[in-house]
Amino acid sequence: MKKVIVSGCSFTFEDWNWPKFLIKHLNVRKQNLNNVGMASQGNGLISKKLIYAVNKELETTKPEDILVGVMWSGVDRFDFHSENNYSSDDWGNNGHVSQIDNPTSVAVEKKWYFINPGWNKLVNAHPLMKSYYEYFHSDIGMLVNTIHSILLVQWYLKERGVKYFMTTFMDIFNHYPKNIIESEDVRHLYQLIDFNNFLDVDGCYEHVSKNFPSGMPNSKNPGIHPLESGHEYFTNTVIIPHLNKMGIKSNSDRDLI
Repeated sequence: MKKVIVSGCSFTFEDWNWPKFLIKHLNVRKQNLNNVGMASQGNGLISKKLIYAVNKELETTKPEDILVGVMWSGVDRFDFHSENNYSSDDWGNNGHVSQIDNPTSVAVEKKWYFINPGWNKLVNAHPLMKSYYEYFHSDIGMLVNTIHSILLVQWYLKERGVKYFMTTFMDIFNHYPKNIIESEDVRHLYQLIDFNNFLDVDGCYEHVSKNFPSGMPNSKNPGIHPLESGHEYFTNTVIIPHLNKMGIKSNSDRDLI
């Protein structure tokens, strides 16, 4: 592999997260890693940015020389486009809505926004945001949107001939009651996901917490994000064995570019 492209939320974008250990294992130079992850971004934004990044890379790189890794994020997180020039203060909640660059980098105007409902649980949120959650939001709808994003990326990468693996930052599927997962709206799409290309774990958080608790935050360093040692453990025990099954091996020194 000559180029590695990854995407996800805060479990992915930091310099000390799993992509660091992935390229170390593959013997890929850091400048040949394109990490389009971003803290708190949802799965719609992950798919938009990833497809654009891969499409651009394919202009100069053969598909067989690219590896893509995706760590899907929270189902409730979503993005939207607006011609209004909002700021986080316009919506209250100290950053409940965050303004970002265009996910495809085509336009310089910051017209895209993403929402992470985990931030402050709508405390002091804008009335429009409260109305959205009261009248338009549903668990089934958000889960269907996430599955759409997964299928879109899988079908795109398969069509372009790019190898990839996927996982989730947490166990986003088993988080929901059985009646939601088995509802017709969800079930007919869920069964289309190619889980052969998913890592064999429920989620990064669950795997590290259960099997390597020292790699997780503690009372002195609270939070849900695995420590650097936790990301290394996740890479060594989950990602690398999956790559071996895919037949993807480390580059020799002469293969480095």
